[in-house]
Amino acid sequence: MSDRANLTVHNLFNFSNHVVLVTGGATGLGEMAAQGFVQNGARVIIASRKRSELEKTAGRLNKLGPGTCDIVVADLKDKAGCDHLVAEVKKMTDRLTVLLNNSGASWFVAPVTRLDKIS
Repeated sequence: MSDRANLTVHNLFNFSNHVVLVTGGATGLGEMAAQGFVQNGARVIIASRKRSELEKTAGRLNKLGPGTCDIVVADLKDKAGCDHLVAEVKKMTDRLTVLLNNSGASWFVAPVTRLDKIS
């Protein structure tokens, strides 16, 4: 390692030149990650299905700064939803430096009482 490496916290966690997309960014872990990027200077785009949650989260994050937070309403359950997200993000920026894919869903094929063995 070089003696000249700048490993200060400001340098390591400075995202002022970054554009970040966080899927599932309106709530929970995605919201927390988006906040970390915004507070470290990034331009963040959060995507989720619920406009009201996105607007609430973006409003809160934009007050924190110094970065900014924009929203895209997108349901990523299928390719069409993913294509929609890509098209909307392309309208907002010509580059992404970070993609945090946090969206997801869980489906059970049987009631929990019938899931007696997990292998």
